[in-house]
Amino acid sequence: MHSLLIPIAALLVATDLENSFDHSRFCYEATEVAQTANRDLGKWLDEFTRHDGVAVDCDARAIETKLFVRLAFKDIPGNWRDRTNFKWNEDYCNDPAWQAAINHQWKVSLTVTSVDEVERFRAECH
Repeated sequence: MHSLLIPIAALLVATDLENSFDHSRFCYEATEVAQTANRDLGKWLDEFTRHDGVAVDCDARAIETKLFVRLAFKDIPGNWRDRTNFKWNEDYCNDPAWQAAINHQWKVSLTVTSVDEVERFRAECH
């Protein structure tokens, strides 16, 4: 699920991401990556998970990845919420470009919709 957005890191080149973060450039790159990811809109990523798109709102400094799961959350084995939250944070917070964006008030979130619920995750880098 994280692979839909991670490629933006390869597109961002800055010598000092923390001190010279360029919101306009990040917005442009995020929008380009979202457009590419959205070419697969509606594609089933596996037997249970469908890619429902990536949305970028530059004014709100928000990027949302949307997935649909063909199961009730109660039927997903294990503690999937904790694992998903951990993985989402790990993927985005361990990447310098994404961490810089998040540290500069960009919200990078994942919305998972099941047959009966909606769960939202947001990368939080500490």
